Order: sequence, then C-alpha cells, then structure tokens
Amino acid sequence: MKMQLLIFLAVFSSALCLLNCADYSSAPSQTGIGPRYPKSNSIIPLAHNNTWHYAFSHYDTSGAALVQNETMSSSVKKVFGIIFPDSITNLSSGYYLDSTAYDAFYYAYAWQGYNDGMLLEYRDEGVAVNGMYYVGEFDGAHITLYAAPVLFLAYPLTDPARSGMEWTIRTDTAQDSAAAPHVTLVDTAALMYFPNRAGQNGMSVEFLSCYLYEEHIADSVAYHYYHEKYGLVAYQKYFNNRLIRSALLREFVPGRY
Repeated sequence: MKMQLLIFLAVFSSALCLLNCADYSSAPSQTGIGPRYPKSNSIIPLAHNNTWHYAFSHYDTSGAALVQNETMSSSVKKVFGIIFPDSITNLSSGYYLDSTAYDAFYYAYAWQGYNDGMLLEYRDEGVAVNGMYYVGEFDGAHITLYAAPVLFLAYPLTDPARSGMEWTIRTDTAQDSAAAPHVTLVDTAALMYFPNRAGQNGMSVEFLSCYLYEEHIADSVAYHYYHEKYGLVAYQKYFNNRLIRSALLREFVPGRY
C-alpha cells in the first residue's frame, strides 16, 4: 500500500534548484531540523483526523469503466512528537498546538482500510527546497524514519525561475529504483473545481487555483492538483495516453491540532 500511496498522492519528491532537474532525496540530516510547532500553511493541510473523501474511477486500457465514482477516503491517522535523534511520542489523543517540548511533528497519512502509509512533514527550515517531505513510513505501530527527508511536493514557489523544476522521489525502503516517481512542477495556478459539500445550502462549486504536479513512472503519467486549503483536489493517471484512474475531491473534513 505504501507504493500505491507514493503513486496516488503523487506519493513525489532537494540539491539546489539552480539545476532544473535533480535528485532531491539527499537533503540534510534530520538532526536539528524543523520548527518546534506544527505548520498548517502547507500544500497538504496537516492536522490529526483531517479527512478527504474522493469520487474515484478506474478504467481498463480500452476505456471501459471498472469502478466509477466510488467513494475513496484518506486521513491523517496519527501525529507524532519528535525529539531528535530518536524519541517518538504518539500525540494523537491530545491537544498539542502550543507544545514546545518537541523538535518536530510528523503526520501519519493513510488511505481508508489500511493501517500503513507515509509520515509527512512540511519543512521550510534546513532544506534546500521548501515543501512537503516524506520523513518515514508506518505499518501499524511500527515506525521507520528515513535517514534524510525526501521531497514529496515543492511548495511554495517563491522564485518564478523555478517553474518547471523537477525531482525524483527515492525513499530508503524503495525496492525498484526504476519505479521511482519523477515529478515536474508544471503550474502554480492551474484551475480545478471542487464540489464543496460544506458550502451554502449543502453544496457549492469552488474554482481553485492549484499547484499542478506531473508524475512519470515508466509508461504512465499522472497529474495531481493540490490546493493549500484542501490538499489533493484532483488526480488523473494515464497509461499509453489512455485515462486509467481519476479522483475528484468531494469533501474535506478538517480535524484538529
């Protein structure tokens, strides 16, 4: 499921971006890095129990629908307080926004029905590129932290010259380097709609200005639309130029810090 998360989320990944294409998996050591409080201004809202509901469709190579508009959900299942180098505390049952006892906070993200997934953190200190990082993974109560953070989603783009920047996501536990997602930040203002169920009268349509990430894995290409208020808004995956998977955000349910 961790590989599916890498593929679906864009599950997407620092050397200086003076080079247009680089491997950003070798970022600085985690020791001493990270703000001492949770960050909310990231391309994926991070808070315990944040939940996303999507309309998911899957098609075969002929275009026939195998699954159409089926509800698929994801959530931030847990939050961990980190004291470097190796202290990890599960904070999911408490209120921790004002805590100064931890060096960093890692958020456990997973899809419905699964007890494994990725640990995420937004970083804008101690890294070459600001953005969402993979810092490890979890399987039940077992946690694996990476030797160095791996860039997942570059955000925000403060230098227009970096438009079109590229990176490759290589995690410590990846088995097949050929299957590592190669990501391009295509646009920072791509329009996408969101049929927000929390709107007035139970429904409203928002047109959102999104960060658009293009992901290549072998013969497939996927497009991921992210918005800082809602996270992943839409996803489309193509194989040999045929749409095989798509997802559209139906509802975002905020959790709490």
